[in-house]
Amino acid sequence: MQELTLLHSKLDKLLKKYAALQAEKESLQQALHQQKDELQQLNKKVITLEEQLTTAQTADAIASKGDKNAMRKQLNSLIGDIDKLLASLND
Repeated sequence: MQELTLLHSKLDKLLKKYAALQAEKESLQQALHQQKDELQQLNKKVITLEEQLTTAQTADAIASKGDKNAMRKQLNSLIGDIDKLLASLND
């Protein structure tokens, strides 16, 4: 009879440990899910910031003094060509 009581107490301890481990597992899974979501959001933010950086670098390259003058000359040339085409269409 004493052995049965001992087995019963050991079984109770094991069941309590099992329940505690399952609760810990659930908690860890929730934490992992939250961290995965946070990582995904941070990755999206990194992609957005990289795109913004690329845009800013492109704008800086275009706005540099030498490039700006060259671009202005090219645009003036294109506008002149368009004016000539429009004039020839009106004739």
